[in-house]
Amino acid sequence: MPLIERQNLSVLPVRYVQQRKTQVIGMQNRPLRLLFMATSPEDPRVPPLGFEQEEANILQATKDQPLALIVEESGSVAELANLVQSYPEDYFDIFHLTGHGIILRRGQV
Repeated sequence: MPLIERQNLSVLPVRYVQQRKTQVIGMQNRPLRLLFMATSPEDPRVPPLGFEQEEANILQATKDQPLALIVEESGSVAELANLVQSYPEDYFDIFHLTGHGIILRRGQV
C-alpha cells in the first residue's frame, strides 16, 4: 500500500529538491579513482592471502572499465595511510579493501 493512501499518517511525505550551486554541464567524465589493498591476518593458523591473485582478480574484473587503479601492496594500515595522504584530499572515489581471517570462540587462542 503506498504511503500516501494510508489514513493514519504520522509523517507527512514531503519532497525536497536540492539546488546545486555548481555547474554540472562543464564537468567531464573521468576514470574512477580506485584504491585497492588486500590484507591478511598475522595469525599462523590462517592460510596467507594470495595478494597477487587478489590483485589479478580485480584487474581481470575491471579490465574493460575506465579506472585509475592504485594498489597498496604492503597490506599495512600505516602504509595505506601514507599512500592516501600522498594524494590530494578527496582524490579517491573508491576504497576496495580485501581480507580474510578466522573467528575464534571464547577461550580459543
